[in-house]
Amino acid sequence: MNNTISLDYLSASVSGHKEILLELFDIFIKQIPENIASLNDAIINADYPAIKQISHKLKSTVSVMGISTLKPILDQMEFLATADHENLRLDSIKKLFEQVKEICTKAIEEIQFEKNRM
Repeated sequence: MNNTISLDYLSASVSGHKEILLELFDIFIKQIPENIASLNDAIINADYPAIKQISHKLKSTVSVMGISTLKPILDQMEFLATADHENLRLDSIKKLFEQVKEICTKAIEEIQFEKNRM
């Protein structure tokens, strides 16, 4: 099932301690929807500094969970938030955001699955 996440780094970082992993899973499951909602609000309001900040913050969060497919998407969103051509960049950011939501939803499902297996 693990197509989106790779827990190798995280598991090695906590030496496989189940309790710590479960706590980190819970934090991720709680934070990601909050971050997605904040990013959605920033996009709706064309708040480019917030888009850049939230995209950057998400990169750290998703890298810990081994969601490598999101890093280039978030890099692009962060870059576009500082680019010129307002209408073009907002449309591009919106398209990238749809990918972010889809991948994060799948990652949460996979983390829930892993959590239930423990």
